Amino acid sequence: HRRVRRDDVDRFLEKQRANMSDSASATIEVVIFSEDPSAIEALKFACRHVDTRFRIASPSDAFACGVMLGERPPDLIVLDSDLTHLNPVELCISFKYHARTENCYLVVLLPDLAPRLSHELQNARADSVLPKPLDPIPCRHVFNIVRHRKR
Repeated sequence: HRRVRRDDVDRFLEKQRANMSDSASATIEVVIFSEDPSAIEALKFACRHVDTRFRIASPSDAFACGVMLGERPPDLIVLDSDLTHLNPVELCISFKYHARTENCYLVVLLPDLAPRLSHELQNARADSVLPKPLDPIPCRHVFNIVRHRKR
């Protein structure tokens, strides 16, 4: 039988908390708001080639997206401009000027890089505008930016 000192227990608990917070901070939270399965798969494919853990959520509608963003703000929001019932410029503004999501990296997917809309999205503080169909290489570049911002 061995007695354990309180200091030893406190040190052990602090070490365990530090390990847990390091592993939690290494995970990048991603919300993909798109109805395009090929875009979602391209983003997931690009995630596999970056040395970081990702937690990806893809809400089915605007309400589910709002619930996810309310629970925990992600590190990265991917917004598909093809969502016909939503204005991507207004959505960018609402994401970037809301206290919970203002620091999230915001990527907007455009079916064709229309210069006027792309310019409006950048004025609405979108961090990146990517053309569809998605190429995994620019996606990996975005993931690396988000990873370095999180550190």
